[in-house]
Amino acid sequence: MSLSTLNEDVLRIIAEMLSATQCIPLSSVSRDLHAIARQYVFASITVRSEEQLVKIHDHLIRNIDNRLLWPRELTIYGPTEMPPAAPVIDALVGIFEHAQELRFLEVHDCESLIDCNARLGEHLAALPHLSAIHLFNIGAQTLDALHKMVSRPEKACLSFTTPPIRRSLLRIAEGPVLGNVKRLTLRHFEFNAISEWQLLSKLTGAHPQLEVLDLDHRCVVYPCLILFPNIRRLTIADGIYGIQDPGNDVEPRRLDYLSFQPSDLHLISTLGIRSDYLRLYTEWLDFDPSGVDHELVSAAAVLELSLYQVERHTEFCLALAQAISAKWSRMRYLIWTIKTDDPHTVRWMEDIVFSLSSSQLLSIRLHVAHPRHTGPSHERWLGLLQRLEHVHISSVPSLRFYCQVLSEWNTDNTSKITWGRVEGDGGRRTLQPIPSWQGERIHRYLQSPQFCRTLRFDEEAALQYTGR
Repeated sequence: MSLSTLNEDVLRIIAEMLSATQCIPLSSVSRDLHAIARQYVFASITVRSEEQLVKIHDHLIRNIDNRLLWPRELTIYGPTEMPPAAPVIDALVGIFEHAQELRFLEVHDCESLIDCNARLGEHLAALPHLSAIHLFNIGAQTLDALHKMVSRPEKACLSFTTPPIRRSLLRIAEGPVLGNVKRLTLRHFEFNAISEWQLLSKLTGAHPQLEVLDLDHRCVVYPCLILFPNIRRLTIADGIYGIQDPGNDVEPRRLDYLSFQPSDLHLISTLGIRSDYLRLYTEWLDFDPSGVDHELVSAAAVLELSLYQVERHTEFCLALAQAISAKWSRMRYLIWTIKTDDPHTVRWMEDIVFSLSSSQLLSIRLHVAHPRHTGPSHERWLGLLQRLEHVHISSVPSLRFYCQVLSEWNTDNTSKITWGRVEGDGGRRTLQPIPSWQGERIHRYLQSPQFCRTLRFDEEAALQYTGR
């Protein structure tokens, strides 16, 4: 069927589903398609150079009365070495002044740009419909703009200058900008526990709607837990944990999801956190097996362990296996993700599996990622997975489902993924293939709050489960 035979409503639906890059050639097909598709060409704009910014500004200003041409998503990369020239700042001010349709805004070197022209901060604060903001290198002037912001975004990523200004998190928490934020990402955040703790305590629980907190690039963790006590998902990357309230003990709390690096296991344990889903990930690190907190591991229903090119991890993973197999362990689903260029580095898994024989694991998912064009052949990797499959299903009596995935580094090319149901007893256990759609629904069901809170597996409910 020719596109020209479709009515305008259908053509608009098609254009909405396409990216801005895809809409450009579509708009050149005919006059009718040009009139429809051009509205989406500028729906998402990423500005990487000063010259590009001025050209985009001039084009938008020429179409100032056509609100459909103005972007809904805008990403601005700011100055890198020196302040931009006046025409560039004027162009950015002009875009901010008229970009009333913006839903997503990302600005790098935000403080430097506002420092060049205060009107940028004023127009940033006046944008009415932002649902997500990503602001990098925040300083005092950006914080002032956030305090005056009209929009109430649901997602916010805030990266502070280094060193950060004092009371930066408290300034954010005191303002109304977090009134509707459900997911908050903080970067480069520090905290003076002695002089600011009393102020922090007064704001505790001020944002009960916040569900997801991501801390990155050396953020203090404990003050954030106090300020946002209702979070359900916490991701920590390169955190600082040592600053706590000197006058109070840490209150234990349970999350739906917790992700951090294994090197921080001991420090996380001191915060009294437990989680239904525990993700441990790392790259190029060695671990101390004595740092494994058995209570933290065994309290989770799902453990996702992602290891990238890690050496000497046998003893560490053995300690994890012992925690998984403890009598009081709630662990039911183990997800291995191994990124390596040498099959010999995963031979330790055969020894680890025997320590899982007394566990209550219902399912294991093993994902091995290897280099695309170097190292052993694809067939050799498949042979490794087959050997590990046999060891897993024969060594873990409680196992009911098993999945193995073979993929290439840094691509979405998953060349081999199989799901199977474990059948038989003792040495006669076999893996019977099941359709991938069934396996993926079981995969999602085992990670759901519905299962993690009860640990009661209902296969009929699992096969009907479509949530994430």
